[in-house]
Amino acid sequence: MTIRPSITIASMHVMILGAGAHAAAEEPVLVQPSWEVGHTIYVEWETEGIFRVDREEESSKMTVWETMGFLCTVVERLPKGGVRLQVTFDRFAAGDDISGTRMTSDSDQSNRSGVNDPFFEVLRPVLGESYTVELNAKGVVQCVRGLDKLLALVERVSRNELALRHAEVVLDEQMHMGMWDLFHAPYAFRAVRPGDTWRRVIQSYKGPNGYRFTAKRIDGGSDQRVHIEYTVAAVPSPETQAAERWWGVRYENRRMRARGTAVFVPKDGYIVEMRESGEERADMESKDGATGKQGTGTRQMSWRQSVVVLTKAERQRQKDRAKP
Repeated sequence: MTIRPSITIASMHVMILGAGAHAAAEEPVLVQPSWEVGHTIYVEWETEGIFRVDREEESSKMTVWETMGFLCTVVERLPKGGVRLQVTFDRFAAGDDISGTRMTSDSDQSNRSGVNDPFFEVLRPVLGESYTVELNAKGVVQCVRGLDKLLALVERVSRNELALRHAEVVLDEQMHMGMWDLFHAPYAFRAVRPGDTWRRVIQSYKGPNGYRFTAKRIDGGSDQRVHIEYTVAAVPSPETQAAERWWGVRYENRRMRARGTAVFVPKDGYIVEMRESGEERADMESKDGATGKQGTGTRQMSWRQSVVVLTKAERQRQKDRAKP
């Protein structure tokens, strides 16, 4: 039997091109931040949470959403590969829906008519103010400095006790350590191929959470992107967690599951977006400071969270669009 050469050559070309495309897709990509000194990005966190609390005598449900935006500048590379970041508060937006009463506020809106949310207004003095974050060579937060000064600034201009307790939450050191740990956790700090995995444990005030990241897909071409998926679960811990200092509530038997995605752009040298959703259930134990009465119950929460990274120019355009 005679095989026509034209068909054989064409088939070989297809095989060669296909093999080349497959090889290119399998080329490892370094997934780590560039951390270029002097470079600034805008990092915006948006979270919506639905909370249900069941106590012996009552049940309550509320929806809360919050946006916090930060200008994040690399100010110094530290010995052994670490970095110091300057983080500047650039946006607060918040809202809630409690018992049918809905309220929203946004610092990007120049028209402040109708803004009467004390939990929002108490934070206005820290807009434009900064604190520092130090990370090691693997993106693990080593320390956060300067939040105590910002809280003192808020306390000097407000006498609303409930609003100040809210400010303690927003400016809590443990919360900001966990936030920047999470932001840097999707970086593998090594070259990865599709299917490669890496893990991180991030401490929260309610206990440790375990993250498992997987490089799912790598887009080729000039707009190369690494698509990352991850899962989260509460890590069992024999240690009793300290009560939340702002509400005096202790959580035990915490069950939490979440899933998320992240996108890394090699040419930019940073994660450009993250998205996460999850659910958590925990037993509650509280003590009324005035009466000493003990209370128990359960709390269920579900949330959706997104992190979007913009350049300084993109952030300015975002602010311009928000103006009336």
